[in-house]
Amino acid sequence: MRISLIIPTYQSSGFVAWCLESVFRQTRLPDEVIIIDDGSTDDTAEMIRPFNNRVRYFRQSNGGPAAARNTGIAESTGDLLAFVDIDDLLPVNSLDCLETAIASDEELGFVWGQIQPVSRRCGSNSIVPVAGPGYVTSVCCGLFRKQAFDCVGGFDTSLRSAEDLDWFLRANERGIRFQKIEVVTLFYVLHQTCFSKDQSAKRRDMLQVLKNSIDRKKPSQLGKESDS
Repeated sequence: MRISLIIPTYQSSGFVAWCLESVFRQTRLPDEVIIIDDGSTDDTAEMIRPFNNRVRYFRQSNGGPAAARNTGIAESTGDLLAFVDIDDLLPVNSLDCLETAIASDEELGFVWGQIQPVSRRCGSNSIVPVAGPGYVTSVCCGLFRKQAFDCVGGFDTSLRSAEDLDWFLRANERGIRFQKIEVVTLFYVLHQTCFSKDQSAKRRDMLQVLKNSIDRKKPSQLGKESDS
């Protein structure tokens, strides 16, 4: 099976080389790497240029991470889709472990690993753990059959955050099977940008996602009540 790795980026040129180096150190290399530049005005394109022969680069007007990922999905040619944000890192065996897991059961729509929060050691490119690993609703720690997106649809572009949770809830409603594996498949790098994001906007998106899920269930529940 072919793996397409999709990387959205926006105003994060300082992380490009660091992230891509972790991608190309994989024991199971992706068959294609797709970078969606979501309207950056910094030197992202310049930082990507040394990798041009190893990535497919697309630029679009700023629409948020959901829109960037949807573009990546549309441009992908793989049977399996993986995602990573440009400011995070992949452990060296991430794709290897995820592919082994999803290949073990053709009924699985996706597999899901653990996230390890880390920080960058001052003055170097090495990382140090800041908390124990765990499961988080992020597409960046999983591997997905492209057919799952054909069934569920893409990411909700009205959301600037919590689009991962929204997709997982819709996948669950569609009965998409998944499996967790006890392997760290993403290093989530904590840095100043993580903490500077608008927390109130993130909470609003989270509440909207949960409300949307409840609203989608109402018609079926009313139908069951009328049948009884």
